[in-house]
Amino acid sequence: MLGEAKAVQRLFDAQTNRVGIRPVKRGKRHSYALVHPANSQRRAISGRGFLKTHGFKEDDKGKFKTQTFEAKQKNNMVVFSLKK
Repeated sequence: MLGEAKAVQRLFDAQTNRVGIRPVKRGKRHSYALVHPANSQRRAISGRGFLKTHGFKEDDKGKFKTQTFEAKQKNNMVVFSLKK
């Protein structure tokens, strides 16, 4: 969904509880570099601080509950709604 992006910006709409992730050039203000493990098609960014900021709680072992979010592509972004 994000093509060959090397970095993304994470956006949050508190009224609708939606997250948007859009590709940007590396080094752009408030951007996060994507980690691309060898021999994998996946890329990732850390969400720990973001989840804590928006009210998600860790368990006693410092883990967040595994959740799946239905994502859609909209305006060159990946968009999904958070469930708490």
